Amino acid sequence: MDSFDVDELDSDEYDVEGIRMDMRNNNFTPDRLEEYTFENQVLASLVNGQFTQARNQCDKAGLNYELELYKFKHGEAT
Repeated sequence: MDSFDVDELDSDEYDVEGIRMDMRNNNFTPDRLEEYTFENQVLASLVNGQFTQARNQCDKAGLNYELELYKFKHGEAT
């Protein structure tokens, strides 16, 4: 974990602040990095039925909520 540098991540793609918070709380491992992409966070919210949260996450990350919802409903989410 010492070799992982969160500052090297693209903050437009990854929830860097979430990673930092989890690192401070010893809840982060680099092998779970994909969980921190904004698209995967939105997908997790949609899967859990948290549509308002997904919309807010899209707004924060500059993603198109309607497009993410469409991809989720049609099995096109990554």
